[in-house]
Amino acid sequence: MVLLVIKPIFKHKSNLKIMKSKIMLSTVVALLLAIPFASIAQKTKRAPKAVRKTVEKALIVTGQVAGWVNNDDFVYDGLNLQTTNGIFLVKFPTTKGLQLTSAVQIGNTITVNGFEVVLTQGEKAIKPIGISFNGKNVFDSIPLLPAVAHKKENIYSKGKIVELQKDKQGNLKGLILDNKIILRVPKSFSEQFVKEAVVARIVSFSGVKQILRNGEVAAVSYTIIRCKTITINGKQYLTK
Repeated sequence: MVLLVIKPIFKHKSNLKIMKSKIMLSTVVALLLAIPFASIAQKTKRAPKAVRKTVEKALIVTGQVAGWVNNDDFVYDGLNLQTTNGIFLVKFPTTKGLQLTSAVQIGNTITVNGFEVVLTQGEKAIKPIGISFNGKNVFDSIPLLPAVAHKKENIYSKGKIVELQKDKQGNLKGLILDNKIILRVPKSFSEQFVKEAVVARIVSFSGVKQILRNGEVAAVSYTIIRCKTITINGKQYLTK
């Protein structure tokens, strides 16, 4: 018997080199593709950075009530406290106005326990958690239960502009009329309307009457109207 041994025969020696090169190239590409995924995996395992929280400064201040402060709707939302170190602004929720104005009068000496805060306008104020007068606490931070919901009252009327109410940035915010009505207008109103809204001009309007919430007290009894339409100088403007 004759035993035949068959060996692989390559036509060209270069074919073997090409195959080895392809294998090495594939290995390198696979390693390069794996690197970004490994980096992402490492990043996801890292603990998230701690978020810095603003630490409010606790204050206990004693002084005399120098005056009450109200918002643009003339609803009480603060008081000025005269101390030996100057005047401090104490800002409280509008729903606490009745509670405080009933218990404290201008000139009374009170002690305010609270935190120093920065208002949206950049002004510093004290946010109270307790206010005592004659040894008794006359303020608590517990929110009041909302009053029974009122049915929306639609108002259709007119009046004469006696004052333009603007915010601290100078934008028109409302029209104060001669009949103790304030018309609330959006900041997005057109420049044409702002030009037409001048003192002594007659306007007609439609809108919803704003109701005081439970515990609120107004410094001046104005009727606030959230306008739907305003007609001025023969032109009607829609607020929505």
